[in-house]
Amino acid sequence: MALLEEARGTPAPRPTTVVDTDVAVADGPAVLEGHLHLPADPISTVVFAHGSGSSRHSPRNQYVASVLNDAGLGTLLLGLLTRHEEQDRSHVFDVVGAADQMVLRLNREAQAHLRCPNRLAVVEGATHLFEEPGTLDRAAALARDRFVDRLGASPRPGVDQTAERR
Repeated sequence: MALLEEARGTPAPRPTTVVDTDVAVADGPAVLEGHLHLPADPISTVVFAHGSGSSRHSPRNQYVASVLNDAGLGTLLLGLLTRHEEQDRSHVFDVVGAADQMVLRLNREAQAHLRCPNRLAVVEGATHLFEEPGTLDRAAALARDRFVDRLGASPRPGVDQTAERR
């Protein structure tokens, strides 16, 4: 968190070489382990935070991160957010499979309580793990397009931006 706080001040120079390393992010007594990947000259960095603690090891999250990396976005895959951090997020974007009714219902309920900008993207035909053909590709493309749009940036040349938008 100290690095994020520091980044709010003077912008750090953008790396001109690829960074691909495990990191530990400390916030007082809480230490979050993660994996940082920065392509050369990244547009910006997207933080993945997953409540189960599996974010940096999840093949699905790693795949989505690789799609974002190919578009010029850095990624930080983290496991568990503290309760304080969960309440303090400034923008929330979740992607859920339409066939995962329980998680979709829980996300909609949580969305009703959020007091910050938020968006829930639903991938038709997808279950919880996006294992159905093409659904992980659609989820990754939705995430890529959302972050690129939100950051007011353009993806790198040659990146296919044909994801369905909701």
